[in-house]
Amino acid sequence: MKIFAMIVALLFLLLPVPLPAETSPEIDVEKLFALKKELVKDSMQLTEREAAAFWPLYDDYEKKAIDIFNRRASHIRKYIQEHKSLSDEMAKLMMRDYLQMEADALKNKRALVAKLSKKLPLKTVYQFFVFEELVEAGFFSQIAENLPPIE
Repeated sequence: MKIFAMIVALLFLLLPVPLPAETSPEIDVEKLFALKKELVKDSMQLTEREAAAFWPLYDDYEKKAIDIFNRRASHIRKYIQEHKSLSDEMAKLMMRDYLQMEADALKNKRALVAKLSKKLPLKTVYQFFVFEELVEAGFFSQIAENLPPIE
């Protein structure tokens, strides 16, 4: 239950109030990811040896994830600003950027899986990524609630 409460608090930090569709939310990314790290710590239940292997790899992964998150946030802000006048050409460019961000995120996850799998039980690695996906889904569901409608 404690983890659920922290996830809810994290999501409220992400977007504290509903915003008009034309407004671009400002997110304290460092605070967001620091809270996320606390959630991971509370949920992982790592031994001392596992923690010594996990945290340096996680920190490297998160640095890349923060960069990708910032790119996604910028991309969403651009979409919010441009959605009414979005041309097919602009949509094509934005789709290319979106797919590259998704590819980069997947590459980052695959790299972490490969590294963690050498040091931790596969069950632990998998459970981490299930948790990671749930937190990420929560982030994006909150963002989606504030996107303009598709016309």
